[in-house]
Amino acid sequence: MRYLTSRETFAALFREICDVVIPRGCAGCDRPDETLCDECRLRFSQCLVRSIPGIDRGVFSAGRYGAETRRAILQWKDHGDEEVTADMCDIICRCVRDSGLASRLHVGGNGSGRIVVVPVPSTPASLHRRGRRHVLPLAKAIRTMLRNGGVAADVDQILSIAGRLGKSVQQSGVAGRLGRLEGHIRVCGRPPDDGGVVLVDDIITTGSTMRQCVRALREHGIPVVAAYTLASVTRRAVSRP
Repeated sequence: MRYLTSRETFAALFREICDVVIPRGCAGCDRPDETLCDECRLRFSQCLVRSIPGIDRGVFSAGRYGAETRRAILQWKDHGDEEVTADMCDIICRCVRDSGLASRLHVGGNGSGRIVVVPVPSTPASLHRRGRRHVLPLAKAIRTMLRNGGVAADVDQILSIAGRLGKSVQQSGVAGRLGRLEGHIRVCGRPPDDGGVVLVDDIITTGSTMRQCVRALREHGIPVVAAYTLASVTRRAVSRP
C-alpha cells in the first residue's frame, strides 16, 4: 500500500478547497460544473483535413481554432487544467474514428504492420514550464482505439526538439517557422520496423512543425500514415466515411 506524501496530501486538499471556493467551469466557455460542456464539445466534432506533403492521408483536426476551442486547449495545455485531459482524449479518438483510419489501414494492408503513434514534441522550455508531456495522453488514447480496431499499434516518443529556438511569434509565415525548426527536430530511439507512423499534436497553424516532423522521419525511411490534432486554424471539412 502506497501512502501519500505530505506534498501530495496538501495538493489534494488544495484542489478540494478550490472546488468549493471557486467552482469548476467549462474550459471553453466557463459554464459552471462542466469540464467541457456539450456546446463546446460540439465545436470539436467537425473532422477537418488538410493536405501536407509526406503524410499519406493528410492531417485531420477535430475542430476549427476559434474562441471556445482556443480557450479550452490553452486552459488544458498551458494553464494546468488536467481535468480536461479525458475530454481531449475523447475528442481526438472521435476524430480518428470519423476519419476511418483503422479500416483504411486494413484495406491498405497496413493492418499487418506495426503502427507507432508519435506525439509531436515540445521544446525543452515548454516541457519545463508545463511540467508534463501534454500530447502523450492523446497518443495513448489513439493507440488504444487502434488496438480495439484490430490494428497493431504502440506509442513511442521517437521525435525530439534539440537546441535553442527563437520564439515562434518572431517568425512570420510558413518559411519563417520552417527555418526556426529546421535541423532541430530529430529522430531518437528505435524507429518502427514496419507499418508507419501516426503523428498527433494539439493545434496545427501553418503546418511548419508537422512538415519538419515528416522531414525528420522520412530521412530515416519512416512513412507517415496520417496525423491528428485537436484544432486547425482554418481548413475545409472532410466527408465522413
